[in-house]
Order: sequence, then C-alpha cells, then structure tokens
Amino acid sequence: LSQCCQWQYWLLFGIQCVAYFGISSLFFLAVGCLIERRDEFQLAQHVLYMKGFMFLSTGFLGLVFYGGSDMYCAAAASPETLLACLHDVSPGRRASYAAECVLYSLQVAAVWR
Repeated sequence: LSQCCQWQYWLLFGIQCVAYFGISSLFFLAVGCLIERRDEFQLAQHVLYMKGFMFLSTGFLGLVFYGGSDMYCAAAASPETLLACLHDVSPGRRASYAAECVLYSLQVAAVWR
C-alpha cells in the first residue's frame, strides 16, 4: 500500500499500461531480463503479472478503443462517408499497422520465452 504513494510506482505502472507500439511488451521483456530466473517464485509472479497486464492493455483496452472507433463510424458517419470512415480508422488501416504487428510478435515471444 505504501508503494501507491510513490511517483516511481505510478510511472512504471503507466508504462505497463501503454499498449501502443509494444511499449508494455518491451517493458516486461526488460523486467524479464532483470529478474533472477532461477527463483521460481519471481519467475511465476512475473509471468502472471505480465499476462494480466497484457489482457488489460492489449485485450480489453484494444477492444474498447477499436470497437469505439468502429461504433463511431457506424453511428456518427453519414451513409455517404461510412466507407471512408471505416477505411481510415478501422484496425489494420493505420500507417503504424506493420510496426504493431512486429511488436505484437515480441509480446508472443515474451510469453513463450
């Protein structure tokens, strides 16, 4: 409970929650390289913590953001501009899609290492 009052905790917590460009994956990969892997408790805690944050940052927040963008296009766009809106904001249509695919593979590698 005392760690919640320290700014360093909130800084590291914020880095863990950033799902864009694989920042959280790189963070967990770096932490995985720093922990003592011979200690099974540390290793198990790290894997469970990482998988929990991956569900939150990549799974749930990704669903909310991408579902929200599709819902925006479906609800707010006029029928004439619906296809253009879906083409611009749909998942897989952004310019950073290739980089996100590469960094997603880092997430998979971090889980399976």
